Amino acid sequence: MAEAEDLISTPSRTQVNKAGDAIRQASAPYDEHDIKTLEAWRASHAYPMHVLYMALKSVVDRSLHKDKFILSSRLKRRPTIINKLGRYPSMDLSRMHDLGGCRAVVPTIAKLRVLEEQLKSSRMNHTRI
Repeated sequence: MAEAEDLISTPSRTQVNKAGDAIRQASAPYDEHDIKTLEAWRASHAYPMHVLYMALKSVVDRSLHKDKFILSSRLKRRPTIINKLGRYPSMDLSRMHDLGGCRAVVPTIAKLRVLEEQLKSSRMNHTRI
């Protein structure tokens, strides 16, 4: 189990950007605090992603053909984040919008359109911040 001093609260965007810049400019092994900041930022996306996944699952579960849908979610892995920082030198880590995501694989385009309309008319409110 992690020690209390090893845990880091959700960092500010400024802290995240500073850590991202330091990681981008360094080579492995990276500064431990910068990595912890990156991991805390990455982890902060887990709960909102889970909420979206559950909303998607709820809509799919109401479908008559829910067994034909495949749902998944994922957080971007640390090496992939670091690689992307290197490929996009002007990108702030706090503006990397694909740290978490959900996916629905549906059997037909028609089912996709139905799912799309159900999501649009659901009570779920999602705004990019």
